[in-house]
Amino acid sequence: PHYYSILIVAQGKHRDLNDLMKQSGADAACLYEHTRQDLASRVDTLMKLKKAHDKANSLAIKLSHTKETIRDLEDQDSITRLYNLSYINTRLEKEFRHSERFQVALSFMIVSIESFHNLTHSKGPTFAIKVLQQLGNDLIHLTRADDIVGRSWGGDFYIILPETKTEGAENLKIRMISHIQDQSYGLDGDKMKLEFNFGISTFAGETKASFGVREILLEAEDALKSNILLKASHKMIKVAN
Repeated sequence: PHYYSILIVAQGKHRDLNDLMKQSGADAACLYEHTRQDLASRVDTLMKLKKAHDKANSLAIKLSHTKETIRDLEDQDSITRLYNLSYINTRLEKEFRHSERFQVALSFMIVSIESFHNLTHSKGPTFAIKVLQQLGNDLIHLTRADDIVGRSWGGDFYIILPETKTEGAENLKIRMISHIQDQSYGLDGDKMKLEFNFGISTFAGETKASFGVREILLEAEDALKSNILLKASHKMIKVAN
């Protein structure tokens, strides 16, 4: 918003200028009989006040934007620019309370890059970072606007799915697998196919004394471990055959 100064030029030597300013809301008042030089001085003072006000307003807006940027950076993972683990934990608590209060389903998904530790050592950190960034972008485009996507650590990504039942989370997993299994990740001229593991847990929205955010996380981690073991056993059977 801009600030516009108001100057009233009054006629009559006996006018109460202060009272006139109060009644009109003007910033300044002077008599018509004042010299041109005096009037010019008053106008100059008002213009300086206006500039000072506009500058202060501009600085306040910049400060507000700076604070918002700092808050955003505090919540971001430095590599992928997705939400970091601290934010995901805080947001999961909030979404759990919402789900419990309104008795709506809440699902949580872990997407893990298989053998990410080995990939980092064999391909190097630059390659691994690029993979994380590319997968992060894919997950953002595959999820809804209301879903919360973040990175945990290593090659693990956490996704909060508000108002989503198990069936909806499983359908999302199928879409993800269909998309990312056809993608190649890595650097230009050095890309590779990757395998992924998934873990899903769902809170139905019914209040349970022994069930909370910790249980949602543990169930998703257990599902992830089961997925990894199942794939490993299938690979062993193929080798044996």
